[in-house]
Amino acid sequence: MPTSPGRNRCALEGPPVSFEAYRREANKDLRSLVVISVQEVPQQQQPQGSNQDQLLLEAAAGRGGDVDNTNNNVNVDDSRFDVPTETSQSNNGGPGSSNSNSNNNRAAGAEILYQDGGAPNGAGAGLLNASDIFSTTASIDLDMKLRSLLNCHDRDYEPYIGQRGDFWVMKNYIRAEHGELRCHETITYTTHADYTFLDNLIPLLERSCNTPGYRSQVPKYDKVLEPPFNCSLPAPYFNVSSSQLYKTQKKLLYPVNVGRNIARDAAMTHFILASDIELYPNPGLVHKFLEMIVRNEPVLQRKNPRVFPLSIFEVDSSSPVPRDKTELQELLRTGKAIPFHKRVCSSCHGVPKSKEWMAANETDDLGVFHIGKRVGYFVHWEPIYIGTHADPHYDERLSWEGKSDKMTQGYALCVLDYDFHILDNAFLVHKPGIKVLKKDPKRAMLAAKTNQLIKKIIYPELQVMYGSRKGCAV
Repeated sequence: MPTSPGRNRCALEGPPVSFEAYRREANKDLRSLVVISVQEVPQQQQPQGSNQDQLLLEAAAGRGGDVDNTNNNVNVDDSRFDVPTETSQSNNGGPGSSNSNSNNNRAAGAEILYQDGGAPNGAGAGLLNASDIFSTTASIDLDMKLRSLLNCHDRDYEPYIGQRGDFWVMKNYIRAEHGELRCHETITYTTHADYTFLDNLIPLLERSCNTPGYRSQVPKYDKVLEPPFNCSLPAPYFNVSSSQLYKTQKKLLYPVNVGRNIARDAAMTHFILASDIELYPNPGLVHKFLEMIVRNEPVLQRKNPRVFPLSIFEVDSSSPVPRDKTELQELLRTGKAIPFHKRVCSSCHGVPKSKEWMAANETDDLGVFHIGKRVGYFVHWEPIYIGTHADPHYDERLSWEGKSDKMTQGYALCVLDYDFHILDNAFLVHKPGIKVLKKDPKRAMLAAKTNQLIKKIIYPELQVMYGSRKGCAV
């Protein structure tokens, strides 16, 4: 993958594997689950001469879809998703409003909002001075400060083959050339997919870190590489009926949470962004996040456990994926971008203080915009966030087809009284195409069965494991 001058280049592993070659082989036996970890490698650890893309595949089930990526406009009366206009921005007296013409400076004394009405330890009435929030880290040894603050433990980087439920896992089967990574030095983006979603790797790798490396394992990869492939021929996965797929014939479900947990457990870093492969983070997120951690503001010293959710958006198919908040705001104003799943499941991804977040001007640094809770209107919120290995796992009995696959973990976070530190200049954007709800009777039946599984079995288990808390629900 080409890189820009002055940027870290990608640290990728193993022999090159053509996507087309893999798709051709995989089409014979569609049971592959891609589990990927993307980690930004510091400049001093970048390998020489390593520039091949590589895939990490685990034996599992394929995946279909039931959501159309179209641009049909649907009016939804939900004030949480009102797109701010220029007038509303100028009249907005809440967080993020500014009397300055500059987008690069935050008003002095900017207030951090707390959904629970509390204030950080030592933060007085919850007010942080701009100088405290955005103090420069140029003179600070970032590496040493992170190591001291996080006090994490480096994880072994050894190959492992073992069984996880119904699946065999080959961990670090082909290891990256960067070798050992220290737990404090970057963030690992973990994700999952089947082979039909691998086209998302290119934009994901270009944006997620200033050039990532990702581990990979490919079952039978040596056989995939043997026969040459005539690229002038039609792709072998086109014009294939769903009834011909192994997944359909065997009535398999996509084990979404198995993939999430495998990828997360393989991460070598303290911080993890467990995401979906079609969600692209804004560039520069990793470095700015670590700088924020180093500043160790009072808001980060609250006693409660915490995660750092990212606001998520969709853009229409004719629009480029925005690279920063200013570009995103322009797309929101013109109606070319909307909050994620606004037309599919608005309550699942509605973020506290979303209107204020969208109206707030972009700043140079990253900070905590608002501290929310998964209660009240947001009791069914399914955030995607930067967390750690200490956070609860996803329940592996839940499938993608059955929906609600992140709800049980959200309940655990609520009962454990997690703070949701919503970041002000960080966001995810779905692969272009506005999603609209499409009826799927078969999936509706699976969703009903999943709801019963959660209600009768999983929810009682969660109460035994974590207890209960007023306002928390699955």
